[in-house]
Amino acid sequence: MTRGRIGPGGLAGLQNRDGGAFGGSGGFDSHTSPPAPRRLPLLVAAALALALVPPGLAAQDTTEVRQGAVILEAPAATPAGVSDSAFPRPPVRPLGAFFRSLAVPGWSQAILGRRLTAGLFIAWEGVTLGMTIKATRELRHLEAQGSGLVEGKRQEREDWLTLLVFNHLFSGLEAFVAAHLWDFPDDVRIRAA
Repeated sequence: MTRGRIGPGGLAGLQNRDGGAFGGSGGFDSHTSPPAPRRLPLLVAAALALALVPPGLAAQDTTEVRQGAVILEAPAATPAGVSDSAFPRPPVRPLGAFFRSLAVPGWSQAILGRRLTAGLFIAWEGVTLGMTIKATRELRHLEAQGSGLVEGKRQEREDWLTLLVFNHLFSGLEAFVAAHLWDFPDDVRIRAA
């Protein structure tokens, strides 16, 4: 084996003369050279972005004002404590609505003008509270008699208590969302374009 130079490939002992398993003519490994710049994805993305821009958008003159045109201005900063009439505040803030309806289901719904929802939460509160009281009285009666049905009645009372707690929690969460969506329009429709 000779240790001389064979040209631009470097020392003779470092070159791959027979091409190895992949064939080829030898020389340095192609994986060590820097990768070719990949401009094609950038060019495709730029062309796609330009294709999505509506025609005439880049050529708009923002200084021209047509006669009869409505000019929208940014609203001036409102002083503290004064509400902006363009974005009215809900009668109760979302977190306050959550805690009110968590305490008394239906309270915030009634304040927000959601009468049917408030009525449903109040009615379910009455049902679960009434059934919890009934199951508790029956449980006391069965315990006083020493009946074997005590465990089943205790489970029934726990079920009604669980429903009562979930009614409070669900009412609070519904009030929180309703306060956030208070000024959302009711008549939103989907139209085919």
